[in-house]
Amino acid sequence: MRVVHQLGADTAQAAYSVLSKRASQLMLESWQLDVDYSTDSVVVVEREGLRTVIEVTECWEVACLAARPPTELPAEREVG
Repeated sequence: MRVVHQLGADTAQAAYSVLSKRASQLMLESWQLDVDYSTDSVVVVEREGLRTVIEVTECWEVACLAARPPTELPAEREVG
C-alpha cells in the first residue's frame, strides 16, 4: 500500500467532510466499500483486487503542517 495523496485541513469537520466526499466519489467509480475495515475515520474500498485506504489522521510534524492549505483571511469591509 502507498499514500497517493494527503490533504491538510484546519478543522476535524473539514477533514471528515473531505473523507466522506472522496468515499462517495470512489463508490461512484465502481469501488466497493469494505465495511469490515471501514470506520468513522478510515474508508477502505476495493476494485479488481486493488485495495485503497483513505484515512483521517492528526499530524503535527513540520511536513504535515506545511502541506496544510492557508487559512482564508476574513473579507475586508468596504468603508464608505
